[in-house]
Amino acid sequence: MFKNDTCCQLKSTVLNRILFFVLFLIFSNKAFSQNLTFDTTKVLTEVTVKAYLSDQTLFKTPTSAAVINQKRLEKNNTTQSLLPVLNSIAGVKMEERSPGSYRISIRGSLLRSPFGVRNLKVYYDDMPLTDAGGNTYINLIDQNAIKNIEILKGPDGSLFGANSGGVILLNTKSQAQEITASSAGDTYGLLKVNAEVNQQINNLSYNFFFGKQSSTGYREHSAMQRSFFKSSQSLKYNEKGTIKFSGFLSTLDYETPGGLTQLQYNNNPQQARLATATLPSAVTQQAGIYNKSLFGGLTHSYEFNGNWKHVFSVSGLTTLFKNPFITNYERRNENSLSLRTYLVYQNDLKTDFKYQWNIGGEFQNTNSEIRNYQNNKGAEGAIFAANKIKNQSYFAFTRLALSFKDKLNIEVSSSINFANYSFKPLEESINPVLGFQPLTPQWMPKLALSYAIVDEIVARGIISKGFSAPTTAEIRASDAIINTNLNPETGWNYELGLRWRTPFERVYIDASAFYYKLNNAIVRRVNANDEDNFVNAG
Repeated sequence: MFKNDTCCQLKSTVLNRILFFVLFLIFSNKAFSQNLTFDTTKVLTEVTVKAYLSDQTLFKTPTSAAVINQKRLEKNNTTQSLLPVLNSIAGVKMEERSPGSYRISIRGSLLRSPFGVRNLKVYYDDMPLTDAGGNTYINLIDQNAIKNIEILKGPDGSLFGANSGGVILLNTKSQAQEITASSAGDTYGLLKVNAEVNQQINNLSYNFFFGKQSSTGYREHSAMQRSFFKSSQSLKYNEKGTIKFSGFLSTLDYETPGGLTQLQYNNNPQQARLATATLPSAVTQQAGIYNKSLFGGLTHSYEFNGNWKHVFSVSGLTTLFKNPFITNYERRNENSLSLRTYLVYQNDLKTDFKYQWNIGGEFQNTNSEIRNYQNNKGAEGAIFAANKIKNQSYFAFTRLALSFKDKLNIEVSSSINFANYSFKPLEESINPVLGFQPLTPQWMPKLALSYAIVDEIVARGIISKGFSAPTTAEIRASDAIINTNLNPETGWNYELGLRWRTPFERVYIDASAFYYKLNNAIVRRVNANDEDNFVNAG
């Protein structure tokens, strides 16, 4: 026995040194490094991923995932936004156009997202925050309310439906029982205050959080303010059943200064967008975003025994949205409903051969009333477009996960996705357009496996399909024209990855190489009036 243990240790040490040398050669070659995602992070190997309906060790999970826990959030400067901590994750990029206006990219998914968060699926406390129209108001959420973030890189529609960029799961549950309050200030008028209560009484735990943030901004016409209140409760009503509530009320206002030419930037980088021969300035038009949203949902989970578990959730989001822009003044009234349910079966976790089977589905419906007016220096002028758009998306999924002695992990999963949208004129409309557009059902399979070569080295391979339907903001862009010619973008993702727990204490390396080719990629076009429209190009 002693000889075998010594032999394994020598084998592990030799492989570690060989792998370190190979990685050094690869990453010293610039041509190769452009096609690899490289992440070196001090992360405890006991970090778990909960996204796949059960706890999995991040080190051995057969997917490209990242976990940002509460300690890491606290260590990074998240006073103003999640931008610093998200940008610390390889393959993830968060951009700030102006205070309060954000874009998030996973592996280059920003191609079709000039404004806001699209092409990703985002969940808030396990309930969809992304609506049926493909839009996500992630900027509504106070960053200090977030306690844990899980990021799944690349298309992952097998459990989460339509997306071609990835999935982000935001968790606001705190593990500590405490009452806290804090405030912070910084340059350009930044003021941040928040207070939080986390308590548990017998089988009831509850959380209340309030945060307020404001700033004047570095540039002219870039002020921002947000008030955010959230509440969550969890009641374990018997040994098997738990019911949870989670919701928030958020008011977000921010000014949009607009873009500058290189010459304008050189003259004064702090100025707002200037007037042109045909268009007024951002200040004259009082360009900005005003968003008031209410989100809430209930989740019920019931463990029948050690093998069977069922989860059901229902949630809703209502939004009042105003956007005085350079070329027009838009108002939106949006209401969304989401239902999600799944069943879990797993065998005895103490055996060498473990398996888990999931089956479930998700349904979303979003109704949007959109009105466009002439913008008379920040006030509504004559109306020129008024439409009601109804988006529906729903999918069914199944997943089988196998584990052999915690060395070989295999996941086979798939979903069948349906989507459609309909549109009709509102009473104020002067150009009535009526129609219904069903999209072809899409099958989104995924095969993933990981193998522990030795305890310190885990290799993985993934094949998955991405699918993303055109969003409401692309079907009816700022040109206020219903575009029925847009098709969903689809593509296959092929990926190889390696995780290595180095000889250095508490440090591991996660490298992945992937090939992802999109068909019918949706991209932005701008017309002569500086209005957006979208086409399939690529």
